[in-house]
Amino acid sequence: MKSLSDLLAEDAATLNDDIESLMAMSGLHPAREYDSIVVINPSGNHWWDELSIEGRRLQSKILSDYGQYRDLVRVLIQGLTKDGTRAFETADDTVIKHVEQQRATWCESVADARRETLKAIDSMQGLLDRLYSSEGEVLVIPDTNALILGAPLEQWSLDWCKKFTVVLTPTVLAELDDLKMAHRIPDVRTKAERIIRQIKEYARRGDLRSGVPVVTGRINVCSIAVEPNVDESLPWLDAANNDDRIIASTIEIIRQHVRSVVVLVTADINLQNKSQHARIPTAEPPKLEVTV
Repeated sequence: MKSLSDLLAEDAATLNDDIESLMAMSGLHPAREYDSIVVINPSGNHWWDELSIEGRRLQSKILSDYGQYRDLVRVLIQGLTKDGTRAFETADDTVIKHVEQQRATWCESVADARRETLKAIDSMQGLLDRLYSSEGEVLVIPDTNALILGAPLEQWSLDWCKKFTVVLTPTVLAELDDLKMAHRIPDVRTKAERIIRQIKEYARRGDLRSGVPVVTGRINVCSIAVEPNVDESLPWLDAANNDDRIIASTIEIIRQHVRSVVVLVTADINLQNKSQHARIPTAEPPKLEVTV
């Protein structure tokens, strides 16, 4: 499994390659004077040539990929100083301007525009490097079904990791409370109640906000007390949707651990799909072993 920092670095490398290809298809010409009237454009003195259909298609791909990359970087760097925010906005404007190719530019050649655009992507990656993060941790964030249908936490085993921390989000804890009271299937109510009792037992061992051991040296568990601010997260998340709230919580956790591995554990195909769109790694819940 890779950290989100690693995944975003891969995305930036792909964007750089595509931008190189787009610039190879692009051209610039100086602003023209008509009837002895000189128009001073504050955006620049060179204009882009018309792109070929192949260039338009690549341009569309870059704008889509860059939009996902930019939105995630913007969310992650919340909390940086104002100069970081200004650097992000400047870099974003440069990329959009030179990929959309709808505005004038002060670049006198495509090579200059290419160099500025790649530098802007590097600048965004540099902002991620400024984030505080633990190094080398593995945090797994289960959805509610992973706890209900999967193995008890003390039996969790991940093929790709020996030591990890299970992080319980407010949305999942609230869903467990709802299930123990209102679910129509008695077995689900019983399982939810059992899990809640176990979580309360963990809390008696220490402060869940800081983490307590489930299996010494192998599994820890901790909980997040604060609800996610979905309005300040990715723009396509819906605060009324619990899956989206879990994703928003996961992103807030990643912000504090951007160079550690953070994985959303779920068997829900829709949540897996949304997580992939948000560049959040996912894993299937450890299965409950049935002995005969």
